[in-house]
Amino acid sequence: MGKVGSLLAIAPGYASPAFPAAGLALAVALHFGVRALPGVFIGSLLLNLSILQHNGTQGSTAILATLLIATGACLQAWSGKWLIERFLKTNARTLEQEHSAATFLSLGGLIACLISSSCGTSVLHFSGLLNGSDTVFAWWIWYLGDALGTLTITPLLLFLLDPDKQQIERGKRLAPPNLLLFLLIGLSFFGAGHWQEAEMEKQLETDGAAIAKLIDNRLLAHREVLASLRRFLEVTPDLSFSQFERFTASTLLDNSDIFALSFNSDVRQSQRMSFERAMSEQTRLPGYQITERNKDNKLVRASEREQYVAVSYIAPLQSNLSAVGFDLNSEPLRKKTLELPA
Repeated sequence: MGKVGSLLAIAPGYASPAFPAAGLALAVALHFGVRALPGVFIGSLLLNLSILQHNGTQGSTAILATLLIATGACLQAWSGKWLIERFLKTNARTLEQEHSAATFLSLGGLIACLISSSCGTSVLHFSGLLNGSDTVFAWWIWYLGDALGTLTITPLLLFLLDPDKQQIERGKRLAPPNLLLFLLIGLSFFGAGHWQEAEMEKQLETDGAAIAKLIDNRLLAHREVLASLRRFLEVTPDLSFSQFERFTASTLLDNSDIFALSFNSDVRQSQRMSFERAMSEQTRLPGYQITERNKDNKLVRASEREQYVAVSYIAPLQSNLSAVGFDLNSEPLRKKTLELPA
């Protein structure tokens, strides 16, 4: 019965708007007495452990939470039994009068069911398995599910458990409308949940499409920026750092998602010495050299290799001065990116 109720549960799976197991727990407590409570505890514990496994939640805190939730289920069943027997006495299970039936349902359903919902949601909240903003809603759903399960299932099971033929006949007459009521309420919640899920998926799809469009527009803008920079470099072969910074200043200011712009030269090993001398003169940075990072993540002169892709110009310069001369081919991820087809 717990697994049936959990099919309608809200995230993270502990609170269900229709929970027949609560009705079963009260019925067996009334019929068999306190010796039925260990079974209630074990059933609740196994159910909640399966929910933990389904959610992928582990740890001693989560296991302790399931033990406390099972304890709350036992306390609820025992409290409902005590209240009903305290006020109804010999009429606790027969329910032959309207007053007895109303008192039975009020004490066992509406009042006793406050215990498990309050205990369970408090445990989940303080153990971090339930967000604070969702605690009140989860408490209401938990209480509603336990009360509904008790109001519809407990009287029916009591009639079926009683060996008296007259009681069994009454139980048979009550079974169809009670089960139908429970089924209709459960289906209504199930339908509402699916409708809400569909609305959320639709909203997520709409938001995702809007975000994808924004990303596409930004990537297009970045392509235009790079194309403009490329044309500028083609017509200004003898470029200085100051010219590069002036040209890129407005672009960086208008595009806050671009943190730096650089021009990187493709240099062969045979061209390295002449390239470094030319860049030292052109950029007015004495000691310009092609660099890489060693095992200690420190910048050092790049080791000899067939090809280098060295940072020649970069803006803004002051915050990226260490990047000047850095060989992009020395970093595996950047090297892999450079090898991709244009």
